[in-house]
Amino acid sequence: MSEQYRTFLDTLYNYQECVDAYSDQFETITLDPRFIERLSGWIKNVVNEKEGEAHHKIDSNKEIKRWTTGYLGECAVEEFLGEKFIDWTIGDSRQYHKPDMSSVGIDCGIKTVEYGKFPLIFKTSYHPEFIVIRKSYDTFWLCGYADPHVLNIYQSDDLVLDEALRQRGTKSAFYGFEHLIEPIFLKLLSWGWDRVD
Repeated sequence: MSEQYRTFLDTLYNYQECVDAYSDQFETITLDPRFIERLSGWIKNVVNEKEGEAHHKIDSNKEIKRWTTGYLGECAVEEFLGEKFIDWTIGDSRQYHKPDMSSVGIDCGIKTVEYGKFPLIFKTSYHPEFIVIRKSYDTFWLCGYADPHVLNIYQSDDLVLDEALRQRGTKSAFYGFEHLIEPIFLKLLSWGWDRVD
């Protein structure tokens, strides 16, 4: 990607305009740094288990960082909801290909990304995603809920920073933060307001 094209993209998808401009609607969660340290050891076990899977061999070598960011985002959502849903077992990825919050009856995944980057999503989404940004080491922005329609419209392959991942053609990057439903909506879902008895 040329430097000129990268500059064009930075102007078109300016992070301050696409993300920071909506941060007053986000919930902020701070996790205990001691917990983050303990989680790092467990993540190494996950990465060791996953390294034999084909798609993890193709992915970049930033596995530990990626898994840590993802799990910490889920922990931040658990804290926000006051409800446990994380599956701490380790196994073949095919057994875990379901929305992150399905164990508590919510058909919604969680996508967490570091501040300054756009979250990666499947090019065709069939389930909602709750978007989280790791603002700093222990601070997380819970940005909001995106239904599949929003996810499938507000995405750009050009925002996928990893060239190898972009070449695989299965993922894109989400930029439609102005279309997120505020985090309180997830609490309503966890309370079961949408379920009919």
